[in-house]
Amino acid sequence: MTTTNTWFAVDKVGLQKLIEHRGKAFVIFELLQNAWDESTSNVEVTLTMMEERRGRARLVVTDDAPEGFADLRHAYTLFAESKKKADATKRGRFNLGEKLVLALCDEATIHSVAGGVAFAADGTRRSVRKRTAVGSKFDAVIRMTAAELADVQERVRLLLPPRNIRTTFNGEALPSREPMRVIAATLPTIIADAEGALRSTQRATTIDVHRAEGQAWLYELGIPVVETDLPFSVSVNQKVPLNQDRDNVTPAYYRRLATLLLNELHDDLDAEKASAPWVAAALEDAEAKPEAVKSVLETRFGDKIVTADPSDRESNSQAIASGYAVLHGGQFSKEAWVNIRAAGVAPAAGVVFPTPTPYHEGGEPAVVIDPSAWTRSMREVAALAKRIGKLLVGRDIRVMMVEELSDGCTACYGRGQVTFAAKTLGPRWFEIWQTEAGLARVVSLLVHELAHEHESNHLAEGFYKAVERFAGLVAARAIAEPSFFTPQG
Repeated sequence: MTTTNTWFAVDKVGLQKLIEHRGKAFVIFELLQNAWDESTSNVEVTLTMMEERRGRARLVVTDDAPEGFADLRHAYTLFAESKKKADATKRGRFNLGEKLVLALCDEATIHSVAGGVAFAADGTRRSVRKRTAVGSKFDAVIRMTAAELADVQERVRLLLPPRNIRTTFNGEALPSREPMRVIAATLPTIIADAEGALRSTQRATTIDVHRAEGQAWLYELGIPVVETDLPFSVSVNQKVPLNQDRDNVTPAYYRRLATLLLNELHDDLDAEKASAPWVAAALEDAEAKPEAVKSVLETRFGDKIVTADPSDRESNSQAIASGYAVLHGGQFSKEAWVNIRAAGVAPAAGVVFPTPTPYHEGGEPAVVIDPSAWTRSMREVAALAKRIGKLLVGRDIRVMMVEELSDGCTACYGRGQVTFAAKTLGPRWFEIWQTEAGLARVVSLLVHELAHEHESNHLAEGFYKAVERFAGLVAARAIAEPSFFTPQG
């Protein structure tokens, strides 16, 4: 029986294949974040193709951290306990980064204040005596093509170095960009408990917001993590809950960031940006502020907005005719509608443009005037209405007189019946119907009401077409039979 002093072995080639898809820029990011997490004031990175070794590049990273690489065993021990685990403002957490870097190297050497360690091409490692006076130096040969080098050079420029740490790449200082806005927030993060186990928690932090120069990114403490559809790049100044590959966040975390941005920067959005998917996600969040919701809708649709009213369809058309945007249920999710209604930004169209109806629902019934109480003029108008009704809609219609209709209507038509609001019209309206002006008023009212035989919506084309046709029929009858419009019997 053979006994070894360890449970696990790691296949370097297998690990290499697993992480190859991440690209070579992550090597730079891992080494830089280690340096940035220390009391460093200067970090220098050089990456150049090796003329003497085809398909290989030399990578050197040096820093001036006073204590250097504190524990060299961490360079080759997977998941060793790390002091960073308990500090949400440090980038590392699994003590894994250096091992992933080494997996892509043919050979490497680390020199630090405490000594050094060399990783040979044959898979062995050994301690080296050479020490640095201050800081650490990582020197490695890494497999790399010219295309991969170009990609690294492009991605390195995405970094947001700390303002107090001078960081150079191939002799050029990487700029520390000032954020356009700093947002205070409480966000999920990862931190070690008293026993060293990583736990999810909520912690107050700040978010640096930068104008996106091309593609926008989500950063963890200056290290780019994942591309976003946000109009700004954001750097969260604490550990971000990432997946194992450290290249994405959960949809819930992303929505939380989107909501924070919307609440703070909604005034900076134009109509195109206000229609982006990230805004739609933020509108669904319970933390979306009413003023932000209002700003988004007004930016997209203007300041005249109503919600489609299925119980009063004509009010929707009235709103459109008055220059209002009419929002329909399918345009937003159920959660977003909760916030839209809470913001009071889009009342129902029926509230803003109520369509007159003959009777109030649940209200007092109209006071009907018995035909025996009709005046002579009212009977003459009723008779004229029946004649015109027969002419225009082709059937006998009924006539009713009531004292008043709701919303001040003077008349209404439906189901073959014309109803006059006698008190609203007034007795004189009936008495002067035989004058030219009075007759015109009676006929125009009847043409309008009877057109509803074909279309209830005043703004629909069918209604206008009916009015046009009815007006022509009345004019033709007036020419052919003038007595049609005088009292009969």
